[in-house]
Amino acid sequence: TICTHLLCEIACSGKRKSQQASARSTNPLRYESETQRTLSELQHLKSDYIKMTDSNEDQRILTILSWNVNGFNRKRSEVLHHLSLLKADVVFLQETHVGPDRIYSTGSIKIQDLEGDYMAAFTVFKGSSRGVAVLFKKNLGCGGFNVNCDEKGRFIIILCQIWGHDFVFINMYNSNDEKIKLTDFTQISTHIPHSAYLVVGGDFNTVMDADLDKTSNLRNRSHTKSFDALQCFLENFSLLDVWRCLYPEVKSFTYFNKKGQSRLDYFFLQSHNLTSVTACNIHKRPMYLDKEEYIRVEAVFDGRPQITRSEGGMSTDSFTSKHLPSSSDQLH
Repeated sequence: TICTHLLCEIACSGKRKSQQASARSTNPLRYESETQRTLSELQHLKSDYIKMTDSNEDQRILTILSWNVNGFNRKRSEVLHHLSLLKADVVFLQETHVGPDRIYSTGSIKIQDLEGDYMAAFTVFKGSSRGVAVLFKKNLGCGGFNVNCDEKGRFIIILCQIWGHDFVFINMYNSNDEKIKLTDFTQISTHIPHSAYLVVGGDFNTVMDADLDKTSNLRNRSHTKSFDALQCFLENFSLLDVWRCLYPEVKSFTYFNKKGQSRLDYFFLQSHNLTSVTACNIHKRPMYLDKEEYIRVEAVFDGRPQITRSEGGMSTDSFTSKHLPSSSDQLH
């Protein structure tokens, strides 16, 4: 297998309406209405790396990266070194393989101050499978963290504020051996602030388009079921595949094996936030690291801040955490 990262960058500004209008005028994604393009029309769009830029010096770029690392602890220093080179602000990691220890039990959330630039929230499951994490740069000046996770190590949900904007980050690893029951997520929609930017990403282990997102002609029934569930989830939250929105006909892949290549890693944003995105790309992983390619996204956020920006860094005290029931139970 080959490792792919997905990187997303988002620029935030809220000083003057004229600046906001300028950001929108330079945006390559324009829609006359949010309903003009249906989800079925946009399923041919792929999302691996998003980049948003603006000439206004007051705007900030938030860089978000998604990467299946296939074991974090055994390659910890290499991964953190590579992340520092990429200068990602928020990082989604899948297959972290973080197991229980004397302090953290299975199903809990491990909040850890990593050496260097990052603070992280890990799900604790097994040392040999699953597990997801979200890393935040310590100098982001963000706070108000509330962290929830699946006790089986397949997803983590983080609510926080960055640069005066509310964010909800959902990082998923939809494992082949036990799929996430995505229909349960409809019950958390009422807990997402209306003003929040919802960012969903990760390794979903399914293709969005059989013609564009894979090279093999073999049919996989489990992928078909996974896609149907994912499509329903995306429709319920008005989410769109960012990379495919930018590249409707391009073929690019995040997973490689002897049978072929496929795109299994995505970033999804709500349709009304797509105007914040300037670019989304798939990047090759460094040769000394294995697994999949990574996805990087950059975006510009319009609108005045909803909260006062928090100055300074982050600490483990910033996080309020709890685990959610397994997907067979209800989400509260």
